[in-house]
Order: sequence, then structure tokens, then C-alpha cells
Amino acid sequence: MAQTDTPLVSVVVSTRGNTANVRSLLEALAAQTLSGGQMEAGVVDNDLPGPVRPVAERCTRR
Repeated sequence: MAQTDTPLVSVVVSTRGNTANVRSLLEALAAQTLSGGQMEAGVVDNDLPGPVRPVAERCTRR
């Protein structure tokens, strides 16, 4: 069976009303054992004023 570029796991996180826990969630996702090509995470910053973007960007750089 040939490998594809499609991730095995996709995680979508809505931050509405839960901004305080986003950093720990993203750090836990970054610490999992799948390689970067096997997992993707999408963060939906729908909690105004939207302080989540800087947190998500820091986790992306790891």
C-alpha cells in the first residue's frame, strides 16, 4: 500500500469560550507520536477579541 500525502488524523479545535486552555491542548497535540505528515490541526479562532492566534503560531513553529 502506497503512502499518500493525506494525514491520518485531523483535529479541529474551536476556541470559543475556552481560550485559556488552548495552549495546553496544542502542546499536547505537538507532543503526540505521529509524524508531522500524519497529523494536522486546525484552530478556529471564533472567540472575540481573538487572543488565540499568537498562541497557535508559537505552537506551529515547534
